[in-house]
Order: sequence, then C-alpha cells, then structure tokens
Amino acid sequence: MLDIVLGICDNVKVNNVKQLGSQGSTDGADIAGSKNILIENCFFRNGDDCIAIKSLDLRSHGSATLDFSQDVENVEIRGCSFLLIWEVRPWK
Repeated sequence: MLDIVLGICDNVKVNNVKQLGSQGSTDGADIAGSKNILIENCFFRNGDDCIAIKSLDLRSHGSATLDFSQDVENVEIRGCSFLLIWEVRPWK
C-alpha cells in the first residue's frame, strides 16, 4: 500500500506531515518520475519503505495510463524522522 504518491510531479513541497502506515508492507511516500521535490519536518512510520524514490513504467503491468518512467531529479529530504515497524509472524 502506498500512502503518499508524488508521480510525475514538479516543484512540490511536503512539510510537517505525520504519516502512519497501518499495516506491514506500506510505503510512506513514493516519489516516481518527479523533480524538484522537498520533503521536510515530517514523521514516517511504516512497515516497508518510509520513502521510495523510483522511475517506473506501470503500463507493462496492465495499466495503460501510469507511466512514471521520467528521470527523478532534485529531491531533498531534511529534518524528517523515520520509524520502521515490522509485522512479525512465526514460520509455519
């Protein structure tokens, strides 16, 4: 599950956000195919990536409209806190 998705964005500032992932395998913020992004003074709690930076083309996965394959440029993350939570399950 993705909570905050910045896909094909330009000149975005995310400030003073408290993001709490509710389950394992959650991403806090995904920055995909975007540029000039500032994330500051935020708190992220997740069971996977707190912030993931990527370039991907989802059209090959059955979505004809989601193409985030542009280069990612000028991403700054400052003054943030991160807490990784793990959902522990015993092996059976």
